[in-house]
Amino acid sequence: MSVNFSPIQFYRDDFIEKVKSTLKRYEIQPGELTAEITENVLVHDTQRITEQLEQLRELGLDVAIDDFGSGFASLRYLNSLPVNKLKIDRSFTENINENEQNAAITRGILKMVKDLRIQVVAEGVETEAEFAFLAEQGCDYMQGYLFCRPKPLDELLEWAERQQSLENEF
Repeated sequence: MSVNFSPIQFYRDDFIEKVKSTLKRYEIQPGELTAEITENVLVHDTQRITEQLEQLRELGLDVAIDDFGSGFASLRYLNSLPVNKLKIDRSFTENINENEQNAAITRGILKMVKDLRIQVVAEGVETEAEFAFLAEQGCDYMQGYLFCRPKPLDELLEWAERQQSLENEF
């Protein structure tokens, strides 16, 4: 499961303590939660943000850069931040099988981050053709309407229970 943290949350003095208490309260185990940050969080006070991301990793959270490529972050962040996931913005995955520019950018991102040992999540996958292209290129994870459309909470909980029942059968 992933949680998007806003830039405002990162600048609160008690941010890490609140995350720590929430993990404890809900008995969330290492590897069960990914903290997602957008590129704009990185623009101000990179040193402080880096320290906080390291603390989140020490708490057992994965850290992902969300909407990669849509902001103004430098590629140097990939080399210096303690992130282990990167989410390619849907503006690059949309019609990837037909748009050569999107295909080239996405292939480049996938190759680069694989060499950095960072996992990739492609956002906005809506068609079988987009899925096939990304799978062929070695994308680690995908999300989008092809897999599940947004649902009201009660429907989501029912769906999650059905998925859990299916997993328990095997």
